[in-house]
Amino acid sequence: MRTPLLRTPLLLLCLSVLFITGCGEAKPPGMPPLFPVSITVTMDGEPLTDALVSCTPEDNSQWFAGGVTDKNGQVALQTKGRYNGIAAGTFKVTVIKNLLSPDSTESETKQLRIVHKNFNDTSTSPLLLVVEKGTKSAAFQVEPAPKNDFIVD
Repeated sequence: MRTPLLRTPLLLLCLSVLFITGCGEAKPPGMPPLFPVSITVTMDGEPLTDALVSCTPEDNSQWFAGGVTDKNGQVALQTKGRYNGIAAGTFKVTVIKNLLSPDSTESETKQLRIVHKNFNDTSTSPLLLVVEKGTKSAAFQVEPAPKNDFIVD
C-alpha cells in the first residue's frame, strides 16, 4: 500500500517533466506544412551578422517568416517568429541592419544604416526566395549602405 507521501514526489516528478518538455504548442488553423530552410547573407563577401531577415509571401498570405543572422551570416527561418520552418511559396526577402549612432540623444534617435536601403523594403528588394519541398537553403549577397546613411527618428 502506497502512502500519500510517496505519491507526492512521483506527482511532482511527472509535473516537472511536463513543464520542462512542454505540452506541445498547437499550430494555428490553416497553417501549411513548414520546411526547414536556412538563409545565408553576405555583404562584401563576408557573413553579415545580426541582420534582420524577413520573408514576405508574394501571395499576401499570413505565413511570413524570418529571423536574425548569426556569426556565420545564417538564419534558420521561423514562421510567425515561433514555428520552425517556412511554408512553400515565393517570398520577397528583406535584410535590415542598423547600428545606433553615438550621436543619438534622448529626444532624437539616430541609426546608421549598414545594408543599402533597397534591401530594407519589399517594394525595392531584388531578393526572391522560392521554397518547394526539398528546399534546404538559399544564399543572398546584399550591398552596403552609402557612408553616413543615417535614419533619424
